[in-house]
Amino acid sequence: MKKNVLIFFQDIGRRQKLLLKMKLTLLILFLAFMQLSASVYSQTTRFSFDMNRKQVVEVLREIEEQSNFRFFYQREQVNVERVVSISVQQNTVDEILSALFENQGIRYKVLDNDLIVLTPETKDFSSVLDALQDKKITGTVTDENKEPLPGVTVLVKGTTQGTITDADGNFSISGVPDDATLQFSFVGMETTEMAVAGQSVINVEMVSGAIGLDEIVAIGYGTQKKVNLTGSVAIIDEETLQNRPVTNVSSAMQGLSPGVVVTSTNGRPGAGSTITVRGNTSVNGNPLLVLIDGVEGTLNTVNPDDIASMSVLKDAASAAIYGSRAAGGVILITTKNAKSEKTQFSYSNNFAVRTPTRMPQTNSGLEHAILWNAAYASVGKIGYSDAHIAAIKDPSVSVIPVEAGATVAFASLDNWLHASDVNWLGMMFDQSNYQSHNLSIAKAGDVNYRISVGYIDDGGFFEKWAPDSYKRINGRVNVETDLIDKILSLDVKLAYANENTAGNNIDVNNIYRTPPTMPVKDTNGNYLRYRMQGNAIQEAKERGENSTINNRFDGNFKLTLKIMDGLTFTSLNGGRFNFQQENNYSNFVAKWMADGTMRAQPSPSNYSVTRYSTQYNYMSTQNYITFDKTLATNHKLTLMLGQSAESAKSDQLYAWRNEIVGSNILPALNLGNADNARNGNSLYEWALSSYFGRFNYNFKEKYLFEANFRSDASSRFSEKNQRVLFPSFSAGWRLSEEEFVKNWGVFQNLKLRASWGQMGNQSGLGYYDHIPVYSFNGTYPMGDNLVQWATQEQLASADRTWETIETSNIGIDMQVLNSRLNVTGDYYTKKNKDMLISTVVPSIIGITVPTGNYGTLEVKGWEVAVSWNDKIGTDFNYGLRFNISDQKDELVKYNVTEFSRGLMRVQGYPMAAVFGYRTDGYFATDAEAKSHAYINANATAGDIKYLDLNDDDKITSPNDVVYLGETSPHYVWGFNIDASYKNFDFQALFQGVGKRMISINQESGDPNLINQTQNGWDNYSYTYHNDYWTPDNTNARFPRPTVGQGFNYWYSDHWLEDGAYLRLKNIQLGYSLPKSLLSQVHIDNCRIYVSGENVFEVTNLLDAFDPEIGNGRGGSIIYPLKRTYSVGLNIRF
Repeated sequence: MKKNVLIFFQDIGRRQKLLLKMKLTLLILFLAFMQLSASVYSQTTRFSFDMNRKQVVEVLREIEEQSNFRFFYQREQVNVERVVSISVQQNTVDEILSALFENQGIRYKVLDNDLIVLTPETKDFSSVLDALQDKKITGTVTDENKEPLPGVTVLVKGTTQGTITDADGNFSISGVPDDATLQFSFVGMETTEMAVAGQSVINVEMVSGAIGLDEIVAIGYGTQKKVNLTGSVAIIDEETLQNRPVTNVSSAMQGLSPGVVVTSTNGRPGAGSTITVRGNTSVNGNPLLVLIDGVEGTLNTVNPDDIASMSVLKDAASAAIYGSRAAGGVILITTKNAKSEKTQFSYSNNFAVRTPTRMPQTNSGLEHAILWNAAYASVGKIGYSDAHIAAIKDPSVSVIPVEAGATVAFASLDNWLHASDVNWLGMMFDQSNYQSHNLSIAKAGDVNYRISVGYIDDGGFFEKWAPDSYKRINGRVNVETDLIDKILSLDVKLAYANENTAGNNIDVNNIYRTPPTMPVKDTNGNYLRYRMQGNAIQEAKERGENSTINNRFDGNFKLTLKIMDGLTFTSLNGGRFNFQQENNYSNFVAKWMADGTMRAQPSPSNYSVTRYSTQYNYMSTQNYITFDKTLATNHKLTLMLGQSAESAKSDQLYAWRNEIVGSNILPALNLGNADNARNGNSLYEWALSSYFGRFNYNFKEKYLFEANFRSDASSRFSEKNQRVLFPSFSAGWRLSEEEFVKNWGVFQNLKLRASWGQMGNQSGLGYYDHIPVYSFNGTYPMGDNLVQWATQEQLASADRTWETIETSNIGIDMQVLNSRLNVTGDYYTKKNKDMLISTVVPSIIGITVPTGNYGTLEVKGWEVAVSWNDKIGTDFNYGLRFNISDQKDELVKYNVTEFSRGLMRVQGYPMAAVFGYRTDGYFATDAEAKSHAYINANATAGDIKYLDLNDDDKITSPNDVVYLGETSPHYVWGFNIDASYKNFDFQALFQGVGKRMISINQESGDPNLINQTQNGWDNYSYTYHNDYWTPDNTNARFPRPTVGQGFNYWYSDHWLEDGAYLRLKNIQLGYSLPKSLLSQVHIDNCRIYVSGENVFEVTNLLDAFDPEIGNGRGGSIIYPLKRTYSVGLNIRF
């Protein structure tokens, strides 16, 4: 028994030895494999850099930045402050270190975790490795209330070595050098750094930090910490403007800031957008001032890739320092400059395909015929006959001879009936393409410079048929340097933009109006025209084309002189020079008969050329002195006084000739008939002289006060009214700095703001309205000669003065939950109490009467912005941002007090008011229509029933017309999501309008796929065909189809549509290639992405309309907006 037990224990012992040998063998194999991996990585990773007179430690940091390598050494043993010069090209780390430490008595070893150990040759590696493995640091991270903080990122500064704290706030990290620094970071807390200094236990108490409060924000003539702002300033993240397939910055701003409403006018290549800040400012427009690096510019030509920061000044406290130029708000743009001492190249591109966002589904030829048969039957006329409909169904037939009694509206010019089935919208609007490229080089040093070029090619939907594109080349050079070290600096900004717009004479109206029964060509191959309406394809190919070439040069230089500590003088001088050439060539378009003969022969007068040449020069100089001083530690004063002068001159030449020889082969003016020549010259200039100043005070960054003034003198006014003063005052109270609020432990920032100020506006004036203007526009006979006469065009007024816009604002800024949640809210009023409007005078005066300061416009609004920033673990970061705003305006005092049908301005109502009739469905029977208040003798069942509000048995305007609503958008909002996980990044921007009224009919008779005109040859949407009134469909959306019965389309509540919408404005998914891979090809960063623009929308509006278009009628007859899908690349090396 004992023997068996002994054998058993002997077996156990042998088994344990065997297991130990196996473990050791696996460990050795694993270590060998890892060493082989480390060896492979060290031999395959290559470096290229050129460093002149740099310390060894800087060379080691460069290697770490370009790879996964990290260095371990002890400063007392390895001299890393030694200055060296080294140039490497495609060298391995072994080759670099061998050269770096040659004859220095230093050796190195690459470990399996890409850690490189440096030690003196006299010291054994094993002792260093033992010390490294034994060096383990533990600790606990807590907040200000001694509560543990889980999820805190702990990094060895300058390396990727790190960990995160557990649920109890504890951390443990090994292999930390004695001279290392640990970095602790957590969302909503201030980043903390602790030197190791031989410690093995490090406990850290992190304090709350208000995210972004130390951010420097551009304001008028300077910068300011965000925490000290007392005015309403919105900061737009420049990254949200970039990597998007848009041709200008204005289009990319939509949904990014509350109170900033961006409206698209159309989708033509290169088309810009209209920006309104906090509602309307005047009936004379909302002049928005755009300053690029301090000098007036335009959003349409600045390259989004060049933008470093963007601020929007929204209230008088922030914008009044720009006086009369800032009535509609101010956008401040600062362009990029060099940041790294290493020469950096950056390249990005974007390739996209585009389709229209919303296009109406139109009727087929057969559906069109059925609809119009119903319309003509209602007025007792013949529509499409059975033979005609049979021909439409036959694809081999395009025209048939006119039948006896057939309605001429369905006929061609020579009374042949159209009998095709053509989708004109689908055929004309083709897919378009877009591409952009940006390249820049930058380097910081004694001279900081950044040079960039950009290219955009935006193709249109009609490129298949005619010129339809927008191309732009951008160039920019930014240079900064000290002329006298730390005393006098020079900052030079130079920019160039070349815009080339190729257009055509396509009438989008015609495309929408052309019925599907009209063929493209007849059996002879000639283009057919539909009565007086042109053939869209023929017009595109033969009518002619137009082009605009715009060369723009912008430049400024800024000298900053530091006179003494806290006292500086700045002189900023800039200019803008614009040269525009517009060419228009008009050609003869043949009108063919169905038998192959031409209805009209071309005449030389049909060929004409028009040229416009415009030169616009703008110059400005701004000089100001700034005193910035902190007194007794807690009192910070800033005083700024300055002067500026601006002037501009525009000179336009116009020339026209017809009877061009050689048609469009060489459409030059001198090939035309000189006897028929026309020419003209338009010339104007203006000037503005200003003084401005700012006083800013804050006590402990707790109590804040600011006062601004601006005095402007304009050449547009008579001498007695030229100069006026615009002041503003604002104050702020940071309650979060009060001890009683700090004790709550809730707010990282809590600030109340209030402001009042005035700004001027002169946009309602012409350049010379204050002096009599005469026109030499006629002749009269005197003897045998004709003598030219002069007539006064309008009366001059020397009494008109500036429009004065008075604004008030109260606001709150709040950060809670360790600054993860940020909330900003504002309520404001804006009152234009001297608005320039015309006055009503007897027509017997016989001359135009000047406007006067008779009007008053009042705007009230609010806006809210909420953001949340957080992270999950160490790899997933995300942010959510939501903003919403609303405003209402009222014409408190206006010269029109009565209204009629339509969109009009009336005292006591909004600027975008709609007036019309109230309705009560449709007439159910003919008898009901005849017995109702008189509308029209032809009213029958299925017509709209208008309400007789004054009971006079007549439906008349204005007696039965009432206010129906307004077309301005309300509850404008934007929601942005951005997230990143390891090398992936994602962002999405949703944008929309919560309330808006759109009138989808156009009473003027312009076709829009809904309104029926007097003629029977328009196209109509499938929506109409599918839902019009019949005895069996009495709850239809549309009245009965008729011809020539326009009373159904008067302005009324029947035609008001809900224009609210949600649109996925942009979505983007990107991936950044690993740096370990990029370092082998000497690339710092490489990101690829896919993106979508205007991806989808949710709206109740009819498919014929895009809710984003600016006018209140839905804008159906416009060049459609674009739905875009793109791929792109960003690379830096």
